[in-house]
Amino acid sequence: MKIMHKQDYITHLGEDCIHNFLTFIFKEVNGKRLGVFDENPSLVTTYTIPEDETDFQDDLNKLLVNLIYLSMKHFGGNLTQIWINGIRDMQLRNKFESFIIKYISPPLITDILNSATNTDSVADDDFSVKLNKSNNEVKCIYEIDEQKLEIGIDLPANYPLSQISVKGLSRIGVDEKKWKSWILACRYVINLQNGTILEAIKHFKSNVQLNFQDYDDCAICYSILNAVDHSTPNKVCTTCKHNFHSACLYRWFKSSGSSTCPLCRAKFQFKKHS
Repeated sequence: MKIMHKQDYITHLGEDCIHNFLTFIFKEVNGKRLGVFDENPSLVTTYTIPEDETDFQDDLNKLLVNLIYLSMKHFGGNLTQIWINGIRDMQLRNKFESFIIKYISPPLITDILNSATNTDSVADDDFSVKLNKSNNEVKCIYEIDEQKLEIGIDLPANYPLSQISVKGLSRIGVDEKKWKSWILACRYVINLQNGTILEAIKHFKSNVQLNFQDYDDCAICYSILNAVDHSTPNKVCTTCKHNFHSACLYRWFKSSGSSTCPLCRAKFQFKKHS
């Protein structure tokens, strides 16, 4: 039996079904009874229908708001943005947006940031994740030879009405084209694949690891990344197979007065690291 993932269920339901459902529950919410959520915001995220007989309309309103929160959480930002942008009645759309920003965005952002703190599956001696809840930002840092590759993931205050942004903060040892592709891949995982921030973080880490896993330390400076130009050891001696940074190798040639390998002393043939 095929196991269905969250995105499979969303695809199976279809955008029209989801959009109609969201519009229906929003229209059913009684705006005059929203004060209870100002007094007790936790009702937005967790609500259980009481067994004893209470105010039916009040309970229904609490249930509907909780359903809106759960829908936004599990359907993801992309579907929410398509739905809200498809509402032609601007008065109705503005009403929905104001409600989401006030009651849904704050707990949803908190929930997403809290889930991003569970980094046991990704954090290690080289890779760390830092959370700044004051500006809704997650930073992912990969350290190589005391130098850093770093990206930032920012949640907008009106999420899920706007996309989560991913930006490059520090690039070393990676060409710009590849770096941009990693950033775009993280954005795609979060905003279009309905993936979590943690999944995007894992994707970024995997790309970094795969990029550097085939490199040995430079046999001159004993580092993967050159301290000056942040390049990788891309020159290989065809005789002893050791790797060297171009800058380190050229300094050796200049200081030694010859173009031989610093280790095996064979005539250096300029073979680029594959």
